[in-house]
Amino acid sequence: MKTMILMAMVVAGTAAAQGKDLRGAYLFEAKLQNADLRGANLAKTQLGRADLRGADFRGAKLTGAYLHKADLSNADLRGAELLSKANGAELNQVNLTGARFDAKTQLPFAEQEALRRGMVKMEVSESPELPACNDVAKAPATGVRA
Repeated sequence: MKTMILMAMVVAGTAAAQGKDLRGAYLFEAKLQNADLRGANLAKTQLGRADLRGADFRGAKLTGAYLHKADLSNADLRGAELLSKANGAELNQVNLTGARFDAKTQLPFAEQEALRRGMVKMEVSESPELPACNDVAKAPATGVRA
């Protein structure tokens, strides 16, 4: 069901799954370029060979995700959890060129390895603002002046 919901969003033209629970979803070879996955729980998700170029993973949980041969080039990984434990995120043969990370990003390798792989360290860490977290609704502009 989780996979079907995300795939419906992709068909609609925009993958916006910020803050969603997608644990264990099967997204092998998914086309999720520029997807908004801020704060999503993608633990143990099958993302092998997925096109994740430019995707926003700020604050996402990817521990245990299968990412073999996925393309994460230019993705935003600031604050994301990609820990390598017994079931850690698989980052072998993953394109990480231009992927952004910060001091809060939990990578399964050292910062020097991240830089060697072409990742870009960002000094300023932002917390991802999710649309669902906005308490104040903005009134639409009317264009009428007093």
